[in-house]
Amino acid sequence: SLLFYVKSVNSFAAMLTNISISSWIKTNRAIGSTQARIVNHQESTVKAWGLQIFGDGYSGATGGDKIAFHSNNCVSAQNLLSLGSISSGSWYHIVAINDGSKLKIYINGKLDNVSDSLGNNCSSISAPVVIGKTSQESSFYFPGQIDDVRIYNYPLSTEQIKLLYNGGSALKFGE
Repeated sequence: SLLFYVKSVNSFAAMLTNISISSWIKTNRAIGSTQARIVNHQESTVKAWGLQIFGDGYSGATGGDKIAFHSNNCVSAQNLLSLGSISSGSWYHIVAINDGSKLKIYINGKLDNVSDSLGNNCSSISAPVVIGKTSQESSFYFPGQIDDVRIYNYPLSTEQIKLLYNGGSALKFGE
């Protein structure tokens, strides 16, 4: 399997106090008792945001591989796990949002889970944004394919998420 990562500069990080992350993913195996990073911006446990998969039994994930969204405020750390599981070998469109009051995870255009947020994302992260692994060390590589990663500095609406999932077509799934 191909293990890869992409690293960016962090000059836009301060703009991301509210955030939406969108990506298409396909794993080529179960994650196991660890995690796999999709997109990550992390300097420390509390100075971080990111989208990853927690394997069955890892950090509260049960019943299969779960999408996890961490959105931390420079003081406290928080994870939101998907209620639904994902399976290897299938493509999924994932969106995670922190609007400053709520964290949300969408899978294939449909709201999967929501919880109260700790507030805005930390804006003083000095690490780069990384796709396909952690930014702190060489670990948690993503085992599969990641496509069309988009990071917005505002919360996407339900309609915008449906359009991304449907490739811009007028057909609306998830209503």
